[in-house]
Amino acid sequence: MTNYSEPAEPTELPLLAFNCRPEDIASTVLLIPFLGIETFKSSFEKVLLDFHAEGFFSGFTAESQKRRISVIRTGTGSVRIIDAVLALRNCGVEQLAFAGTCGGLDSSLSLGDVVFGSHTAIIRDIEAVLENHFSAPRLHALAHLVPAGLAQAVLSCGQRSLHAAVASLPSIFLLKRELAEYLQKHQIAAVDLESAYLHQVCPSLGLDPLIMLTVSDLPLSLPFDRLNKEQKRTVKNRHVQQVRTLINQLLME
Repeated sequence: MTNYSEPAEPTELPLLAFNCRPEDIASTVLLIPFLGIETFKSSFEKVLLDFHAEGFFSGFTAESQKRRISVIRTGTGSVRIIDAVLALRNCGVEQLAFAGTCGGLDSSLSLGDVVFGSHTAIIRDIEAVLENHFSAPRLHALAHLVPAGLAQAVLSCGQRSLHAAVASLPSIFLLKRELAEYLQKHQIAAVDLESAYLHQVCPSLGLDPLIMLTVSDLPLSLPFDRLNKEQKRTVKNRHVQQVRTLINQLLME
């Protein structure tokens, strides 16, 4: 009988979290918070395996020209992204990419643009941050360089990209105008729920992730609850297109 008071061994985590064996996970993994992963199967020549663990994660491993990638839908938020990364230990992951969405704070950003994470910051104690406007968020640099081909592919699709700092919050409902202005003042270009937590936990895999975010709203001028249906549709379509672009780049590396 399993003793549930004891934490799962790292070798057991893939079976628990993904319902597959460690060797079923490709050495290149793409994490997606909320888009339906079925959308991206057509980006590959062959799907090798579908996996799904009730209450945890779903995904598939596919290949093109003998290059394999596992695409995993994590769900949104810090807990989901941390659990997904920890479950990948002992799966032989060599390259990790994350394709999420963000609120754009930099004044140059528009809906559907791309932010590649250069630095991350976790904003935990919101009240303490706002009480001390002279203290900048503690930034942690990402060592992963954005492939030139990926940035150029995004540009060729008609979207702009920015290589800049991203802050992550424990809840998007904490992003009040005062906090958004504080982050913008300290050169934080975008805000989301996952990127900084992903960056924090990735050393457990010995990796630095590639973070690619689609701007889904502009908290200081056009927050998400003010987007009309056409704007939301445009953002989703661009996000899907950008994820496909990322997959194509990963297949070429």
